[in-house]
Amino acid sequence: MAGSAGVNRYFASYEADGDALTFGVAGSTMMAGPEEAMIQEGIYLKLLNETATFSGVGDDLKLFDADGTVLLVFKMAVPPAPEPLTGTTWELTSYNNGNEAIVSVIAGTEITLTFDEEGGIAGSAGCNNYFASYETDGNALIFGMIGATKMFCDEPEGTMAQESTYLKLLNTAAGYQIEGDTLTVQDSSEKIILTFTAAE
Repeated sequence: MAGSAGVNRYFASYEADGDALTFGVAGSTMMAGPEEAMIQEGIYLKLLNETATFSGVGDDLKLFDADGTVLLVFKMAVPPAPEPLTGTTWELTSYNNGNEAIVSVIAGTEITLTFDEEGGIAGSAGCNNYFASYETDGNALIFGMIGATKMFCDEPEGTMAQESTYLKLLNTAAGYQIEGDTLTVQDSSEKIILTFTAAE
């Protein structure tokens, strides 16, 4: 499962059996926000870990702890129409750093991705512009060999390492999903490796 905790996006495994429901250890992006929002986010993620059962009635979902105390109440939301894959400028918000961690894009850098109708992609990898071909089949997605300009950027610190990681991740792409204004790219094991938001 995945979602937004208010500031950061989070993800975890879950197990359900009848009305029993438990979540695995949640991972999340590492963005900072207003103090009150960060406190709320911490409480929310803690309550998820205490979940033992659930009930769903109509548009409401309630999560309970082992004593039957209500922890969280959700209301079903109508998801926004998904943005189109092509013609949208997608801005990277988080990525898998290769150490089993989802990290946010370095502040002061911008990584973008745009798909055209002719099977090509282009964008900025944070320092250099890049381009490649792509193919889709349903939700399957693969990129061709990536070309890029050869500039070097020493600020912000870590820009070039982030760029290298991003381009390598594109090469491991195997699928994608769009929910509203969010594009996620998965590898062959269906693990999310890149998360983008449609630029305004």
